[in-house]
Amino acid sequence: MAQKLTRALLTFALLVGALIAAPTSASAAETCSGTRIALITHHSLNTGKVVAHTGVFDRGSNRFCVRTVKSGVLYGPKTAMSLIIYPVSSSTPLGRDVGRFYEYAGPLNFTTSSCFEVNLGMLNRADEETVNYRGTFC
Repeated sequence: MAQKLTRALLTFALLVGALIAAPTSASAAETCSGTRIALITHHSLNTGKVVAHTGVFDRGSNRFCVRTVKSGVLYGPKTAMSLIIYPVSSSTPLGRDVGRFYEYAGPLNFTTSSCFEVNLGMLNRADEETVNYRGTFC
């Protein structure tokens, strides 16, 4: 029951996010620059296999960039992804890229002088929840 509810909420968030906000990522920019401060490996909740990697980059002067690249069986087919960055002290996103993507979500470039939270949701080709990640960076 909890897994169905989580999947329904993630699907709803992906659909609503796609409707209310266009991606803030620049289509011409495919990578993040700066010093990588984190590389998160995401494993499928269903199979345990690696399905994506998220890079968090410090670009200096309180500027950051985040990008998630799919891997394994999810790389290539169009699947639902939701990459949203929030300041820890607010529910207003600093950046978001929500939709169905072939290879990656982002890059999201943003500026903050405080801690921020990276939220990633991914569905597999059958629209089953595959990744549900939340991490804080300071």
